[in-house]
Amino acid sequence: MNKLIYSALATALCVTTNAQPVIRNIVPTTGTAGFGQLITIQGFGLKLANNPVVNFQPQAGGATLHCSSNMPVPNNDNELYLRLAANTPSSCVLPTGGYVLTITTSQGTSSPFFYNVTSSVGTPLVTGAFLSLTAAPITSFRVGDSIIIAGFGIDTVFAKVVFRQGATRIAVNATGVAGFILGAKATVPAGLLPGTVLVQLETSVGGVSNLNPSNSLKLTVNP
Repeated sequence: MNKLIYSALATALCVTTNAQPVIRNIVPTTGTAGFGQLITIQGFGLKLANNPVVNFQPQAGGATLHCSSNMPVPNNDNELYLRLAANTPSSCVLPTGGYVLTITTSQGTSSPFFYNVTSSVGTPLVTGAFLSLTAAPITSFRVGDSIIIAGFGIDTVFAKVVFRQGATRIAVNATGVAGFILGAKATVPAGLLPGTVLVQLETSVGGVSNLNPSNSLKLTVNP
C-alpha cells in the first residue's frame, strides 16, 4: 500500500512539474510601445530550463512576434521577466494594439492570455522596501538612508521614487540594483519630517512623468 501511495504521489508531482505553462497575470497590466518596458509574467510552468518563448499574436492580424532573447533569468518557475524591446532589430518590438499572448516551452503551449500594448507607461506594483537585498522588509527609515523599493513592472531607467508627506512631494531619481531586476534604489531625501510618509514609484517616457504612479507603501520616518 505504501508503495502504491508513493507511486501515485510521484506521478502527481511529475505531472505538476512537467505540465504545460499557465499564465495567470501580467504586471503591469498593459505594456508600453517603444519604451523597453519590463513586464513580469506570473503563472506556472515558466521554467527557463524549458526554453520558454513568449508569443504575441496581433489581434488585428499579422505575423506573430516571438520574444525569447529579451528575458532575464527568472527567479522561479512562477515568474518570467520579459523586456519589450524599444528598437529593431529585436523580434520583440510591439506596436500599440491588442495581442493574444501564449508561452511555449518544451512541455507545450499555454492557453491564450489577452494583453494590450499602449503608448502610456503601465503602472508598476510596489511590494516592499528594504535596506539591502539580504535584509528583512522595513517599515521605517531615516533621512539619508539608501533604500530599495521592490515590486513588479519596475524599470529603473526611467524611474523616480516619490516620497509624499502631507503637501510635500519629493521625487528622487532611482538607480538599478546589481543582480536584482525588480528593485529601484534611492536615497531618502532631506525635507521629510519624523512621522508617516507614503512611498511610490513613478516611471516616465522621454522625461515625461507617468500620471499613474504605483500603489503606496505607508512607512515611517524616524528622527
